[in-house]
Amino acid sequence: MRRSRQWYIKQFKKLLEKIDVNAEEFFEAAVKIALRFLRREITFDEFVDQIIDLIYKSLEKTMALTLAELRKIYSKLQDIKEELKNMTFSEDGKTLEERIYNICQELYYDHISKEMFIYRLCLIFHNENRYLYQKIKQKAMPSAGLVVFFGCSCDKCSQDSRVYPYNEVPAWPPFHVNCSGDWFEVETDDADDIHDLDLKTE
Repeated sequence: MRRSRQWYIKQFKKLLEKIDVNAEEFFEAAVKIALRFLRREITFDEFVDQIIDLIYKSLEKTMALTLAELRKIYSKLQDIKEELKNMTFSEDGKTLEERIYNICQELYYDHISKEMFIYRLCLIFHNENRYLYQKIKQKAMPSAGLVVFFGCSCDKCSQDSRVYPYNEVPAWPPFHVNCSGDWFEVETDDADDIHDLDLKTE
């Protein structure tokens, strides 16, 4: 069955909407934990542990949701055997736990407000959510396929709309905090179709 780029975009948008609902639930739970800490109902160590536990449980939910939805698109997608901790963002040289610990410390020493703490924590979670989604999606998409970048027009992304073979994609999002860009699969009949797609996106 042939599927258009628009079909893939529609399916992935539905998935991302569900992932965003999970992010809202994370936000609500994180606020409750932060308030308990600020009221000194829990210690700093308990505070850090609970936030880390919350973010991993929420990411596990994202993984299960992403796998279930992507199997509707790619029926041959297998379970992910890689540990969740090894699928978190680490290109900045810091682990997820280190980044969380650092902002918890900033709240503890009154370097940032409760609102700023929640804002920054949610940015971390949003980035991890999208990063995990992309890691799973890369495993699902056919390695011999063609893809095109779509959805984020900011300067930081600096991605064009040319069609690439899957194995020649220059980089995978997220490229920055709150990045909404994504690579979508394209199906073409032959080289002439690829040329036509390039002309349409120039």
